[in-house]
Amino acid sequence: MSPITDYNPFIRWLDKEWILLVQRRNNMHDDNVFIIDLSGTVLDSFDVGDAIEGVVIGTEGIWISYYYEGFKETLPNEKLLLFNLKGKPVFRYESDLPEKPDIMEGMALVKGKGSAIWLANRWSRSFLNPRRTQFKRNHKH
Repeated sequence: MSPITDYNPFIRWLDKEWILLVQRRNNMHDDNVFIIDLSGTVLDSFDVGDAIEGVVIGTEGIWISYYYEGFKETLPNEKLLLFNLKGKPVFRYESDLPEKPDIMEGMALVKGKGSAIWLANRWSRSFLNPRRTQFKRNHKH
């Protein structure tokens, strides 16, 4: 039986044998991330907060972005987080990036080269590389 109760969860491959299932909403801080094997056995689970907008998997971990409603429910008002595979935050957008633009809405996430990710909304595209504490923004014209 699936631990997911959402109608539209995120499903991502972690590797050839493990799958990540992520519920957008969590119920009273229940676990909403599940690592399962190919037979459907839950190997691990943890809570990453409510109102998830995007999920990207990289060698550095699990990137999670949140839509506006979830900003106050996530780890203290973080809008973009990087978790390791045990559910521990290892990068916090608000706390770890000293100079950054404010994220006013949830953004789509796309894996970039190496540790980098792209964040996009209807107004702009941005590039974030947490290993270099670097953020670049490209506005649409």
